[in-house]
Amino acid sequence: MNIGLFDSGIGGLTVLTGLIRKFPGHNYLYFADYANLPYGSKPYEHLKKLVLNGLNKLRADGAEIIVSACNTGDAVLDGRIEENFSMPYYSIVKAGAKAVKDYSKIAVITTDQTMKTGVYIKEILKLNNGAFILQKSASLFVSLVEEGIWNGKMADAVVKYYLEDVKRWEPQVLLLGCTHYPFLQFAISSFMKDVVLLDPAEKLLEELEKVIPPGKGISKVKFLVTGNVERFQTLVNLVQHHPLGNGLANAEISVEKVVIREVQQEGAL
Repeated sequence: MNIGLFDSGIGGLTVLTGLIRKFPGHNYLYFADYANLPYGSKPYEHLKKLVLNGLNKLRADGAEIIVSACNTGDAVLDGRIEENFSMPYYSIVKAGAKAVKDYSKIAVITTDQTMKTGVYIKEILKLNNGAFILQKSASLFVSLVEEGIWNGKMADAVVKYYLEDVKRWEPQVLLLGCTHYPFLQFAISSFMKDVVLLDPAEKLLEELEKVIPPGKGISKVKFLVTGNVERFQTLVNLVQHHPLGNGLANAEISVEKVVIREVQQEGAL
């Protein structure tokens, strides 16, 4: 099966590596819009068009299904893809909401744009209308991850800066509402102590068991990258030596530089 994923950078690798471990032997197409990193601070309408560009590229290159590896991309699509896109699309935001639905006091950390849409609050309340929800943007987390700073004093200081008030609120669970954030899981867990940390990708992978057939053998990964391909490859190599990258090291990897000259209009689908 040809499985498409999209993100602005390396955050979606936390989803990709999980897919490779759980469903080996498939072909994975990963659109990394590195030229427009980070997505979380882009204006809403412009960001929506960027995401549609990525989805159209994945479809043109043969993807049979799309697995969202970007919470912000999900947030700006407003369900439009599920209504109009001509292939199955699996939402990481909806999976994240399902993952925390049984908790009553829920904290969610996201990017600026994801928080502005309110999509996580909306999706969680659909499943548990009695939940208390605290949502906070942690924008610098993305920059740290893309710089390869996943542990150490700087990571610890930034985590404390963003999560001090979240910790005081005493949530039962903290949902990592951006695919970059699991790279900081050790620093976040050390600071939040006994609070349960949940990565939406885990629930998404569970749901995909009904969709992606079992496979075996070596997975093939094709990265479709805008912008600085060399920098992206350097970070992919770094991820291969990180516990989250387990599985990627055994895949057959190719990289293609992509130039999208014009943002397609909404409705290009």
